[in-house]
Amino acid sequence: MKINHIGYVVKSIDKSVIFYCSNLSYEIKVNNIYVSNQDVYITMLKSIHGGPDLELITPASKTSPAYNALGKGSVINHICYQVKNYDYLLQLFKNKIVRKSM
Repeated sequence: MKINHIGYVVKSIDKSVIFYCSNLSYEIKVNNIYVSNQDVYITMLKSIHGGPDLELITPASKTSPAYNALGKGSVINHICYQVKNYDYLLQLFKNKIVRKSM
């Protein structure tokens, strides 16, 4: 099992992209996609040095679940693991939040 990406809720995707790309050797992998079921915009950043990717998440409106995270000062939204035995792990964590990443 390895970390595929870490999701961060941010106030500004544009400012966060500049920070991570300029200072921490990331580059844009997927830019500014709207995810309707979460009412958020996301941008995926790829590590140039092989670390986990970053998913920058910003709420599209005050009704987005991510909006509340910003108000609480929370920035880490999720950690996505890459596994070979997904079905087995899904059974172990069936009462937890586990989603298949595409």
